[in-house]
Amino acid sequence: MDGKDILRLVAPRGKTFHLAESSDIRSATICGFKFKLPRVMGAVPEGDESYLPGTIAHKVLERAVPETLVHLWQNHASSEEILSTWRPHINCVFQEYRSEQNIGSDIEEYLFQAENRLHGIANALHEKINDEPVPTRILTEVTITNTFTRHEGRIDAIFEHASIDGIREETVEWKTYADKKMSEADKMQTIANGMLVNHRYGRSEDNFAGDSLTVITPTGIQHPQPTALAIEKIRNAREYVLNVLDGERVRAKLPYQTVCGSCSYRNACRFYMNDMTDPTRKKIFWSTRFRVLKERERTHVSKFLTDILPANVSAQLGIAEFGYILENIGQSELFGKYIMTLRKQDNGSSQLDSGESIRAIALEPNTPILACISCTGNIREINEYGRSVVIEVNGGQPSQLRHFPIILLKTDVDLTKRELGSIDFIHRNGGRRQEIALALLGEH
Repeated sequence: MDGKDILRLVAPRGKTFHLAESSDIRSATICGFKFKLPRVMGAVPEGDESYLPGTIAHKVLERAVPETLVHLWQNHASSEEILSTWRPHINCVFQEYRSEQNIGSDIEEYLFQAENRLHGIANALHEKINDEPVPTRILTEVTITNTFTRHEGRIDAIFEHASIDGIREETVEWKTYADKKMSEADKMQTIANGMLVNHRYGRSEDNFAGDSLTVITPTGIQHPQPTALAIEKIRNAREYVLNVLDGERVRAKLPYQTVCGSCSYRNACRFYMNDMTDPTRKKIFWSTRFRVLKERERTHVSKFLTDILPANVSAQLGIAEFGYILENIGQSELFGKYIMTLRKQDNGSSQLDSGESIRAIALEPNTPILACISCTGNIREINEYGRSVVIEVNGGQPSQLRHFPIILLKTDVDLTKRELGSIDFIHRNGGRRQEIALALLGEH
């Protein structure tokens, strides 16, 4: 059986290897174009600065929660004690953003807003801590891939509670915006992520019997209800996303016009809705886009292979390496990134190379491999004849990998966002720029 035979074996029901991310599904439930504009056309949101305070607050939560929340919960911490415990993380993240060169003179105002939102989150957590028992385990930044439904998402946190019937879990999302009411889109994203959590714990995706949904915002806590209608809406949006990425022509579901007023893609939307570009040139731009999307598809192939092939076959094909444990976690000098060192336990040596992108997966018992806790990163160096691997972590919480056997899954970096952005810029800006770009593409 050669490589092509294996790819045919694992091809998802005759489709491609594209995955629908929960954030894409979130957009598509509201407006098909709102998904297509950034993810297919390459449009960049306008007025993006308004999101920055929420992004900064979310970054603090990513760092602070896994290290502090269980201890704070056990001690029934007040909101002031929560903020005090988070202060080193707040200072670190704030300083990183102050060092960014492209934010501008408004950074202190954004940081002030971020601090206020964190204070609101701390108040909401204080109430939750007082009212509910301490979770037996808190997992954060959990990426889950369900290759059968072709759905992937990153869950902010999972609170596990031991019960007589086993583990009962809570899917938790941090929403760090200033709005008082949870949006319909955020509700859909939370339910979509809950469907992935159900898969992680061995249930069908629509079985929420052991999973409750929680959204924690600066103004309080809300609990979206995973109704049959909402789940069907998410499945329809997921199918739409996958059909578009697979290259099929499907009509975009459009929203009521009142939704458009707050959309950050209005200019791009108006252009593509009434695109007057020369048909020949338009065809070139769209064919180039789908060549780029084909590159994105290839970044997911190893996930499908890992999910279906035996471990020894994955190792022989050079897709994954087994037999590692976490030895040490340090801090990078660059923007607070983690550096982790893994050691190989068996007699073999690593066949990986420095610079390669990997997903380090902790093999949790009775859990699908691509639903286990994991980190993504790049290999910095390989020492001691291939038995020690140093990884710079780009996503996930490495401390969660302790005490589990670890596999290293090779991944490809998805650079398509930048490429699609360039195509969008040229497509929407005619004249000399377009002439030069077409010449570089070999078109006249």
